[in-house]
Amino acid sequence: MTTYKNYVTKEIGDFIWEGFCDPVAVGVNIFDILDGARLAGVDLTDEQKSGVLAHVNEIYGWTSKDEEVRDLIADATDNATYERLLSWLTFIVGDTTATGLVKNWEEEAQEILDRFDRAGYECLD
Repeated sequence: MTTYKNYVTKEIGDFIWEGFCDPVAVGVNIFDILDGARLAGVDLTDEQKSGVLAHVNEIYGWTSKDEEVRDLIADATDNATYERLLSWLTFIVGDTTATGLVKNWEEEAQEILDRFDRAGYECLD
């Protein structure tokens, strides 16, 4: 997996970020994203979580405190390690679903690598 760990890490971060932005479309619970953020090093207070929960569907109702939380989540999804993001993902969707998502992203990464290999070999012929 080390060959495409970066790809999978990015996909996990993107999934969590999309879930934060539109939890209904992604099929996740926004509270799980906020509560699980601690696994990626983002320790949110109950007040911060409540503020976001109160405005989750109102983009124009967000306060500066809500935007601070958004920035913390964005930073974590962009910069946390694979291990931290995987723990966070597992907290959000459960073990079985997280394993399935990661397996799918690993397969996607392998397909991409295979295409590059084929393209490289064709160029050498």
